[in-house]
Amino acid sequence: MRDLKQLRGRQAALDSLIVDAIAQRCRAEALRQEVKPYNIRTTVISPGAVDTELPGSVTEPDVAENANALYESVAVPADSFADMVLFAMSQPEDVDVNEILFRPTRQER
Repeated sequence: MRDLKQLRGRQAALDSLIVDAIAQRCRAEALRQEVKPYNIRTTVISPGAVDTELPGSVTEPDVAENANALYESVAVPADSFADMVLFAMSQPEDVDVNEILFRPTRQER
């Protein structure tokens, strides 16, 4: 199982989205423990700004403006995300990469 998350669960402020992201990470860990006897690997991938269609889907004008500015200034190519997925999946069968947190070097939060 590959579980894709945003960086929200890694920020210090506690709003409802962050609490939900933390809960999702806990669920992923519970799943990891449950499927471990069957040799099933799980990975939570938490990307920062990746060049995708996400900013174009934001409908709130102020939020959309900020998202577009962030993604235009620091987003890494989608290939960088694909490299993280490939890294996790290409490990030997006895290695379980539980979590990958990555973001553009210039991304502040």
